[in-house]
Amino acid sequence: MENPIKVSVLMLAYNQEKYIDEAIRSVVLQQTSFPIQLIIGDDHSGDGTLARCRAWQELYPEQIIVHENARNLGLARNFIETYSLARGQYIAVCEADDYWTDSRKLQIQADFMDAHPQYSMCFHRVVNFYEADGTKSLSNGGQKETVSLHDLALCNPITNVSVFYRRGFFGPLPDWMDRVTSYDLAMHMLNARYGDAYYMRRVMAVYRKLETSIWTGGDRKKRALISLKNRDLLIDYFQERDREVYDLLRKANARNCLNLSTQLKSTDGKADAEAFGQLARQYMPEWTEADITRETGHLKAAEQGFSPLKRMMTRGRRLVSRLLPLPRIKEPAAGAIVFVPAGGLGNRMKAIAAAVRLARESHSRLTVLWFEDWGLGCRFDQLFCSIDSMGISLRQGSLADKMLRDRPRKRNFRLPRLFQKLFFNARMDEGEATRRMYEGFDFTPWAKGKRVWLASHVYFMAKDIPDNAFDGFHPIAELQRRVDEATADFHGKVVGVHIRRTDQERSIRYSPTPMFVARMREEPDDTRFYLASDDEEVKAELRREFPGRILTLPRKADRSSLSGMEDALVELYTLSRTRRIIGSFGSTFSLTAAAIGRIEVEIIKKDPS
Repeated sequence: MENPIKVSVLMLAYNQEKYIDEAIRSVVLQQTSFPIQLIIGDDHSGDGTLARCRAWQELYPEQIIVHENARNLGLARNFIETYSLARGQYIAVCEADDYWTDSRKLQIQADFMDAHPQYSMCFHRVVNFYEADGTKSLSNGGQKETVSLHDLALCNPITNVSVFYRRGFFGPLPDWMDRVTSYDLAMHMLNARYGDAYYMRRVMAVYRKLETSIWTGGDRKKRALISLKNRDLLIDYFQERDREVYDLLRKANARNCLNLSTQLKSTDGKADAEAFGQLARQYMPEWTEADITRETGHLKAAEQGFSPLKRMMTRGRRLVSRLLPLPRIKEPAAGAIVFVPAGGLGNRMKAIAAAVRLARESHSRLTVLWFEDWGLGCRFDQLFCSIDSMGISLRQGSLADKMLRDRPRKRNFRLPRLFQKLFFNARMDEGEATRRMYEGFDFTPWAKGKRVWLASHVYFMAKDIPDNAFDGFHPIAELQRRVDEATADFHGKVVGVHIRRTDQERSIRYSPTPMFVARMREEPDDTRFYLASDDEEVKAELRREFPGRILTLPRKADRSSLSGMEDALVELYTLSRTRRIIGSFGSTFSLTAAAIGRIEVEIIKKDPS
């Protein structure tokens, strides 16, 4: 099966509660024509970082993966763990203290890479934000358009929050990856073996320079040691693979040592200056004294080439930059969905699950109006705990709601239709929603940025119900206790059987009781069956057929009473805890129970002819 994920976004997080909301927000607001996944690797944070990640995951369960390390692994190991979960054709990086500022960033970079297979990656300009003093600058001044592997060996111009590269070029990460202090240069060079990097001048991210970060927070000596260590690992890697790159990496480390040695000589670090001078000779033993003098001269010239006028202009720009606000992605116009679930218990659960998904995907506020009728005669809060999710409210329909926002029916003289056409940008009743679902209609753009009214009794967002559709439903404590007691001795060995009767004509016609009996006889003699049925005669018949092997709960087949619906909910969740289900044709109950329990369901159905 083709991998549907186009881009995997990696976000490493550790104690970044203060910043991570902005980082995640900048990813989920990306406007793309393809699916993306956000993989957050939390390295056992000690603050509220993980809780913030979980809250976002609840809003975007199909897009966000949160991976929590059981203990603090450090940056490199956390990256390896997070990278291993990526499934996209491309990889993008947005660490938890940075964020993207362009809602089309991923689309722009993916389009370029699709059209230019000769490049292994691309990157772009970013805003550098120095949080300590509030100043800002733009990265990559004078950057050339194409960056080769040889260029990277000497200098890394790629800010991690801007990078976008193809996944899978070099296979598994090398064993030494867990020893890097910063993984970015290593990843860039591993990919650049297979193609150049392309530079985009468009500013699409903010790179936050924190005093507490590994790189920004260190002094010159500490930064130099980090850089040397990371290049040392690459030197070993390329020694037998590419001698030219190997030589360039050695030269880069030697130059870094000479540069630091020169800087330390002007301070009290003369002993360190001498040590780094010797280290430069170890990296490049073939250098003569003339070579070292020449390289040192180049470094001094580069340092001195920054004239007093340029220094003054830079200071001026930094001062002015404090007054400029940081760019951020503008929120799309928020839509609002008024949703009316219809039908019985299973149908309403499916429909609400679909409405919640629609609200999340269209970034809309959702109001679910719950009406008691012949299909379900009790309130939502008498069966379930509240659905705890931002931007979603579920309430009992008021008298005004019945006259203006309910489904148009004879009892309300179809007046709601007129109101809905006047006060909503778009509306769709349950019949049209079902038909469009089977036609593959995309409800998300239909609802995005609009005020819409919608009613349904099906999972209208897809023909197949996803496994996590009912994760937001939790029976109230008393009903949950009854379910726990009923299933205490199931131990994964009980087979569920659901035989729907009463008013369900399709189940009566196409799933006759003798077919259930025949199918149940195919099970081993020691199999026990949990039988869910709204027909007491069926229960009595199966007890006679399978003496001592039928488990049932007392149930009132009454949709109009609270006790009847409580029994139905307990039976639904009890059925979901069986090993698998033998169910009735045409009944949502069987399918809903199977989806809740993530178990197999086999529908009994005879040939319609």
